[in-house]
Amino acid sequence: MSTNSKLIKLSTIVALIGFLISLFLLYSEITNSFYCIVEEHFFDCSKVNKSSYASILGVPISLIGVIYYLSIIIAAIMISKQIKDKILLDFVLPVVTTLGLFFSIYLTLIEAIVIQKFCEYCLVSAICSTSLAVIYLINPISKLKEKK
Repeated sequence: MSTNSKLIKLSTIVALIGFLISLFLLYSEITNSFYCIVEEHFFDCSKVNKSSYASILGVPISLIGVIYYLSIIIAAIMISKQIKDKILLDFVLPVVTTLGLFFSIYLTLIEAIVIQKFCEYCLVSAICSTSLAVIYLINPISKLKEKK
């Protein structure tokens, strides 16, 4: 199995975890039933997900997460099926996942500085987003090293 195949499989698993977490958070928002595993000290999912920062122009952040992770899964499947893999793997996915990383950093800073509480599901999603950026940045960097 090639390095690209391993990275695609790993990214699909990570994106699936992020997708399921985002879907759970979206369901929680729709039903207004936030469940935190740990709800003490620094953690309060309800406070984070009911804050004014939980949506952008009325669109829930969790819905943005669902769309983001689903698009990564679809792109990974397309790459594994050899459909337009060159542009997706070398340009689109590194750019999209890097933007996702920066958005996750922004949201985590909002939790830490403004809300002063964390949602553990949001933190796991941020870890997924960070992992995806690392996975998709490895490929272009390794190709640059190969060219030298």
